[in-house]
Amino acid sequence: MKSCLLFLSLLLSSSFTVAGIKVTPMTIDVRATQTRIPVDIKVVNDDAKLKAYVQVTPSKVVEPGMKQQKEIPMTGSQKRGVVTSPAKLIIPGSQFRKVRVLLTQPPAKTDRVFRVLVEPVTDKLNGDDRQVGVQILLAYKVLLIQLPKDPVANISMKRDGKTLTIKNTGNSNALMFNGQACVKDKCSELPVKRVYAGNVWEVTLPAADSMVSYQLQAVNNISDIKLAANQLSVSQKVEI
Repeated sequence: MKSCLLFLSLLLSSSFTVAGIKVTPMTIDVRATQTRIPVDIKVVNDDAKLKAYVQVTPSKVVEPGMKQQKEIPMTGSQKRGVVTSPAKLIIPGSQFRKVRVLLTQPPAKTDRVFRVLVEPVTDKLNGDDRQVGVQILLAYKVLLIQLPKDPVANISMKRDGKTLTIKNTGNSNALMFNGQACVKDKCSELPVKRVYAGNVWEVTLPAADSMVSYQLQAVNNISDIKLAANQLSVSQKVEI
């Protein structure tokens, strides 16, 4: 999923325009056999004239998908599992540069999850005739997932009245999207969520007898999971 961040920066400068950037890909899945093989993030300067000044900061995601999830910024130490290079870029107008990402540890029993923050920054302030201005900066958080050996997502859905409980008892994640809850001919959209190994997620349905459907994406594999109006539970395994 795409993750973008908007920053409001208060600048004191006679000129406070900053070049915008675009980043691809937004999600990187690394299989066990690809560990220690570098992958690239492409950063494009969207402005034809201005240089883009970019900073790159990797973070480790602890307890992914849980209420207590948090991101811990990393300093580049190989002991913590991921290295990104370079940490700062200067990109001429309408050009691009690549950030190299390298995983340095063998796969774990479940997904290892990282975020790579790619954000435009301002050049140093110049000039004495400074004015107050507000700059909106668009930053990107690339999702980096190191998959375990033989990854599988095992998704179950169980209803209790209007409460739908979704669990993943596998060792890898699945993105649940295009969700719908239908009562006769009336359907409501359900939220999108990436469900990691061990996650439990509750969704409120419009009615206790709703027919529920979702699409599951695990890396490039897409499948359907459906819970009929008269069913209490269903499960779907997605091998990656």
